[in-house]
Amino acid sequence: MTLGVADVGKATLAVGGSAGNSFDEAGPCGGLASLAAGSIFEIDGAPEWRMAPHEWVPPEPSASCGAGLVLEARPGLRWVFSALGPAGAGRSYVPAIRAVLRRLAPELQQAFAVSHGLGTQRQPPRTAIEAAWDRLETPVMLLRADMSAEAMNVAAEELLSARRLFMPPGPGHRLRAASPADRERLLQAAERIRGGLRKRARLVLTGRRRDVALPVELSLAGGTEGHRPGDQCGLLAVFGEIADRR
Repeated sequence: MTLGVADVGKATLAVGGSAGNSFDEAGPCGGLASLAAGSIFEIDGAPEWRMAPHEWVPPEPSASCGAGLVLEARPGLRWVFSALGPAGAGRSYVPAIRAVLRRLAPELQQAFAVSHGLGTQRQPPRTAIEAAWDRLETPVMLLRADMSAEAMNVAAEELLSARRLFMPPGPGHRLRAASPADRERLLQAAERIRGGLRKRARLVLTGRRRDVALPVELSLAGGTEGHRPGDQCGLLAVFGEIADRR
């Protein structure tokens, strides 16, 4: 699996790609396979990865040091979030990194559980999904096959009150566009994604009078493993900002 790195000033945060970074007992931290979720461990040198999954290359002596947090633990697999100090700084950043990871551990684990489990057999309950999403300013919804909301954040609830774009949700908080044309395009896009014809769809809702523009992106919710059956898979709807076209 890949290691994504983003420079954020004096320290470097490293977090895995679509499935996170998984390590086994042959990985960079020999005893990592015995650590439980929520454990914090130290990294003596930044791990480097070749293209092949689980193929670890020992770090150079001058590589960065830091610490990591076990986000999730399964038999033979650990998903971690790691933070590294700048190269050549030795262990000087390790205590601060450990303190930050300890403070942020609950939020990081919750965010990972939602993003990694969404649309799978391991999907967290609605309350956990919405608690994680409520920190976002962007309206986000998880839609069932009938376009009713399985989960949504506060921003999405506020968006649904825009009567130029949406009808009252009614029972089940069903997503119903006010414009028949918008409703038809939403349903068609959802059917194409569920049918495997497209991975995602981007469209613009224009409202009853075609005087607004609201971007929305639909995609199949979930990761690559343990996916729920096709007719039970949720759709992730992410909305942009409303623009006035008058």
